[in-house]
Amino acid sequence: MAQRAGVALSRLEENAPFSVTRVDGAPSEKNFFPPVEHKLDGNTVEKITSTVTRLVGFDTTLTDNGFAISYPISLSAEQRAGFKHPSHDHFMAFANGYDFSAIMSEKSDGGFDVLFIDLTPGQVAAKLAPGGLWGDHWSFKWPGGGQTILGDAGELSPQDIVDKLITPTIATSPLVNLIGIFRPDGLSAELSAILESQFPNTKVTWVSLADLSHGAAVVMHRQDTIHTEYLGADYLSLPLGIALANGTTVTVIAQDLMLPRTQAVVLTTSRDNQTTATLRFLKGTLPGGKVTIEGLTEKPKGATRIQVTVKADDEGETVVTVQEVGGTAKKVASIENILTCTAEDVKAYKEEATIKQVSPTKEGDAIGEIPE
Repeated sequence: MAQRAGVALSRLEENAPFSVTRVDGAPSEKNFFPPVEHKLDGNTVEKITSTVTRLVGFDTTLTDNGFAISYPISLSAEQRAGFKHPSHDHFMAFANGYDFSAIMSEKSDGGFDVLFIDLTPGQVAAKLAPGGLWGDHWSFKWPGGGQTILGDAGELSPQDIVDKLITPTIATSPLVNLIGIFRPDGLSAELSAILESQFPNTKVTWVSLADLSHGAAVVMHRQDTIHTEYLGADYLSLPLGIALANGTTVTVIAQDLMLPRTQAVVLTTSRDNQTTATLRFLKGTLPGGKVTIEGLTEKPKGATRIQVTVKADDEGETVVTVQEVGGTAKKVASIENILTCTAEDVKAYKEEATIKQVSPTKEGDAIGEIPE
């Protein structure tokens, strides 16, 4: 039976505690073992990996056995690069390990922004990411979010934590749904009271090192059994639209909607007796592929109705079905993956003011003319 484990490091120094949670019998998540705490033998990535490998008892290969390491948000890029096996920060472990079952019924739209705060002395940091509830877990909505690293911030009062750490981190998303706090010396009633007062509709939970190792085990489990699902490519970062004959764009799948999804719009012809139409798809303002339908019935301009159905799976693979309503013309084709874009692409789209967007008000209505 394959063995997996999640490892949560408190910090990278000798004798620092770390927690290990094993999970056997993938893909079942019911076989998680109780977390066990250990001490590190050294303070380098190499020594830490050696310590973890020895104590876990199996190597880091992903074929049969393996473990994922969760580290503090404040870790440097050089330190992160030193981990030559599955690794991620404490935010990822917290978001994946949290039990969202009580929240599922209350969040029918799926959107759910998460903030994680690390109050370990010397590595004070916070990270926010927008995301959503998908199935039985939380996934990132990329790109977005914020991060603040104070490092060795000295003594911070509860109000300092809010003002210097939380406020700048959540600037991009003031409506945070869940706040997780990791503090080695335990919870703070004063900080809890301030957060509950300032964020009355936000769930605040205190997180232990054991909780983080459990979350790391969940990430490891999902990575091996569901590939990259935990990375959270479930949301559409750019809207998918179709360019119309008048220079505007009709939105078929709106930005920030969760995938998989099937959407349909009905368009019309832009010229008399038009027998061919080419639909040009746009991801924001990026080219997204073309689909040409031939054999349309000759009718006056605007009389021919063409239904366009777009079906995108949870990995962004997209199939388009174009067919004449009441006619025989039909074309089924794949277009570019609608999730493929960069943060710069999203920023450019948000700054673009020349492309007018037309949103359908009712599925089935004819909402625009397409060129030949």
